[in-house]
Amino acid sequence: MNQEYRVSPVELSENMKQNISESNIELVALFNDPRTHRAEIPAANGIATASSIARLYSALNTDLDGGKFKRLLNEDILKLATRSNTPEGEIDLVTQLKVSFSMGFLLFHDIFPEFGPDTFGHDGFGGSIGFCAPTKNFSFAYVMNRLEGTSADGYPRIAPMLKKIAEFLNQ
Repeated sequence: MNQEYRVSPVELSENMKQNISESNIELVALFNDPRTHRAEIPAANGIATASSIARLYSALNTDLDGGKFKRLLNEDILKLATRSNTPEGEIDLVTQLKVSFSMGFLLFHDIFPEFGPDTFGHDGFGGSIGFCAPTKNFSFAYVMNRLEGTSADGYPRIAPMLKKIAEFLNQ
């Protein structure tokens, strides 16, 4: 069944249009191509709703729907998968920020310490983000289709939202 109609087109903000190269503008056009939507490109073209991403992160940490669906990773595997493998204080060559990575996840203890030391997930190009805060029993995702070219913690729509969520969770 063709579900292409459900995919929002990727758009560039005016700021992004002025600040990226022509080849990157062409790359954005590529990501609006239905053939790219059907391809499996690791870490590049995941198409999902915020709700499904948050649910996936939650399923890594706990059973869902009253135990109907068992957690995807047991506690030992989750601890292993979220243990930092980044040297202390290393600066990421892409973002030029001090960030920590584990086996497939971005560790948010430096970026969002208010969510707890075990918070993991990943942000995406343009401001999308998904994460799990196990000690808070909380998962969250925010997706967008207008690329802003900033990380989620610096994006004007998501940063205040995350701050309010953290305030609520830490009451």
